[in-house]
Amino acid sequence: MEKDNRLWELIAKKSAGEATAEEIRILDHLMQQYGTDVHYMMNVMDSYWEEMNAAKEGKQAFLYAEALNNRLKQVSASSHKKTKRDYFFYWAAAAMITLCIAIGWLMWNPFHSASSEMNIVMVKDGSRKKVSLPDGSEVWLNGGSRLIYSKGLGHCNAREVTLSGEGYFKIKHNNNCPFIIHTDYLDIKDLGTVFNVKAYPDEKEAIATLISGSIEVSIKDDPGRTIILKPHEKVSYFADIKSLSLDKNNKRVINKEVGAIRPLALRKNRLEVSDIQPVVNMRGDTIVAETAWVNNELVFQGERFGHLAESMQRWYNVSIRIENEQVANYTFTGIFDGETLKQALEELKMIRGFSFEIDKDTVIIK
Repeated sequence: MEKDNRLWELIAKKSAGEATAEEIRILDHLMQQYGTDVHYMMNVMDSYWEEMNAAKEGKQAFLYAEALNNRLKQVSASSHKKTKRDYFFYWAAAAMITLCIAIGWLMWNPFHSASSEMNIVMVKDGSRKKVSLPDGSEVWLNGGSRLIYSKGLGHCNAREVTLSGEGYFKIKHNNNCPFIIHTDYLDIKDLGTVFNVKAYPDEKEAIATLISGSIEVSIKDDPGRTIILKPHEKVSYFADIKSLSLDKNNKRVINKEVGAIRPLALRKNRLEVSDIQPVVNMRGDTIVAETAWVNNELVFQGERFGHLAESMQRWYNVSIRIENEQVANYTFTGIFDGETLKQALEELKMIRGFSFEIDKDTVIIK
C-alpha cells in the first residue's frame, strides 16, 4: 500500500510541475507496473490541472478540482467486475481525488498562505483509525475513509476538514471558531458536539448522527436549507430520489419550498430527520447502531443484502459479488461482533438460504 501511495503522490507532483528528475524516473517505472489504467487517469488529471492553473479565481480552481473528482469517480466505477485489480484502481482513484480536492481547497481558501500544508489520512478497508487533530479534537475513521485537514487546524480560520467515508467526531468546542466538516452532499457545523458522519462517495446517502451537543447540517447544493439536530437525532440525505413522503415511523421531512412536511413532493433530493433507535448487542449492552463500529461492531437493521455486502466489503477488505438478484434483495437484521468473514456469511446463510464461495479476497454469492 505504501507503494500505491507513492505512485499517486508522484502523479500529482508531476502534473503540478514539481517533480524532480529522479521522481519522474521512479514514476515511469511504477506506471509500467500498473499499466494503461494509470496512464489514462494521469491524462485526465493533466487536462484538469491545466484548467485549474489557468483559472483566474481560486473558487474557479476549486470547481475544476470538483469536476476532476466527478470524472475520476466515473473512471473508477466503469468496471462492474470487482477483481482485486479493480479494487486497487478504485482505491487509487479515491487517493487521487483526495489530492486534487485538497489542491483545489488550498487554491480557494482565502486564509491559505504559501507555507500552508495539508494532512491527508486514509484508512483502508478492514481497518479503523483514531486521529488526534491539532485543535484537540478527536476523530475515529472507519474503513475506506479519508480525512483532509490543515496542519494549522488549531487556528480559528482553519477549523475545517473534508471527510469521505465515515468518521466519529469528538470536537473541542470553541464558541468563536466553529468546526466544520465538508462531505460530498452535506456540510456539518459543530455547535458543541459528539457525532457520527457517514458519507461514502460510492453511496447516494449521507447520514449525520448526533450523540450529544448540537450540530447544524446544510445541503451542499442548497446552503439555505439547514437544520439543527438535537441529541439522539440523525439526519439522512438521499441523492437522486424523485419522491418525498412521510413514512410510517413519522419521520420529519424537511422541504424548503413548502416550509413543512409534504407527502409526495416531487424533488430530486430528500432530507429526513429521525430519532436514534438503540439496539441491544449480544452482551446485553444497549448501543447506538450508527456508532457501534467504533467498538468493532457492525450493526445492520432491515438491510438489503446488496447494501450489506457493500458494508462487509469495507469491514473485511474483500470483494463481494452477488450473482442472484433475489438473494441481493434478502433483508437482514443483526450484529457482527468479532466474526470472521466466513463465520459472518455462515450466520447470514442460516437465516436466508444461499451459497457462497471464498477465493482469497473475493466472495461469490449465489
